Amino acid sequence: MMAKSSANDQLGIVRSTAVISLGLVALAGSIAASLYRRMTAPAGSHVAAPPLSKLVMDEWEADLTRLNLPTQSEVEALQHQLAALEAEIDQIIQRASQPQVED
Repeated sequence: MMAKSSANDQLGIVRSTAVISLGLVALAGSIAASLYRRMTAPAGSHVAAPPLSKLVMDEWEADLTRLNLPTQSEVEALQHQLAALEAEIDQIIQRASQPQVED
């Protein structure tokens, strides 16, 4: 009985650590996306910016890469990875919460 409780405590610690880490990654991605939107918006304007050419976007992404800042495509890729990891964590939690059949 004691081993099962210890295993649940360890799973809870791992889950909490994973959720916190994912939250921090999501927050960093959100901040990076917000920064990117502010950088591409016209100064002093609250109106949506006109579409930019692919050449300009590629140049800005290259500048962000040189500054070691995440580009929009990197942020989007991280958001997809984050969603996949959250789904995996939910599946693990669901499996862990189901009653175990003992032989």
